[in-house]
Amino acid sequence: MRKAVFTLLASGFLLAACAPQQETIHLSNTFDPSEAEFILTDGTATIDGQSFLRQSGGGVVTCAGSPVTLLPKTKYSDERVQHLYGNMLSGIHYGLFPKFVPNSSDYYRLTRTAQCDAQGNFEFSNVPAGKFYIGARVEWVIAEVQQGGIYYETSRCRPGTETKGASYAVA
Repeated sequence: MRKAVFTLLASGFLLAACAPQQETIHLSNTFDPSEAEFILTDGTATIDGQSFLRQSGGGVVTCAGSPVTLLPKTKYSDERVQHLYGNMLSGIHYGLFPKFVPNSSDYYRLTRTAQCDAQGNFEFSNVPAGKFYIGARVEWVIAEVQQGGIYYETSRCRPGTETKGASYAVA
């Protein structure tokens, strides 16, 4: 009995020792709620799209059942996205998200969320004019290993328009 307990404890220790460490990123910008509060107002634009990743073998995985986030484009969100994705108009982040400092709760409050249907379709209606980031989690597991990641793209809304936010990439 002691041997089994020791083995489990040793295995747990090895797993903990091999777990990825969360990176801390110190941002130069602080979140200014006044830059993002416009998202709380109703507008006349619609953003809809589909989020999926094409696997290297050709299979397609959608964001089915996962939330999609609409985030106002601000100096603070620009810096966070820059650290995660670089200077791209769209991209995918794999693995553990870093800890951002400072990290304001208002940053998360001033977003909108939609739900992906089974085909990966999503829609945001009554969106005010402005610039946004759209983020969707598309993940799956193969042989107990997490695959996929969080895909994002930028979008700009003008009053009374419909914007297609087709989010996809090859994993």
